[in-house]
Amino acid sequence: MSIGLKLVVTGARELDKAMGKVQGDWKNAVAAAIYQKGFAIMADSVREVPVDKGRLRATHYVAPPTDIDNPVAELGYGTDYAVPVHEIADVHHPVGKDQFLRDPFMRHMPGYVQWIAARAKKLFARGTRIGGVPSEMPHRPKGT
Repeated sequence: MSIGLKLVVTGARELDKAMGKVQGDWKNAVAAAIYQKGFAIMADSVREVPVDKGRLRATHYVAPPTDIDNPVAELGYGTDYAVPVHEIADVHHPVGKDQFLRDPFMRHMPGYVQWIAARAKKLFARGTRIGGVPSEMPHRPKGT
């Protein structure tokens, strides 16, 4: 797949402006791809969360990148007991398991860079920016 780009430049200022727009659009596409990968990891994670009353599972979130120059999507759970439930391995859970965020994250790491590059290329071609990625998931844990 190739991406066509046509720039008409009449001077140095126009060139700087045009290149800045392309660079900004590309950075936005990469940030959007990282955010979408966060959704995929969280979708797997939610299926592995131990369930007692459902509060832990209900507090999942994926926060979008806020800095397109250094895009990071934050994933997590917003309860005070999420870390102990995640880390303590010798507890039997009738539903779910420990390491419910780490394990899905690690399963998504092989080929991560290639996936982000391919997805960003598609998003760039469509003109999708980080703000254009719809989210059904909360962006922050409840109460923050």
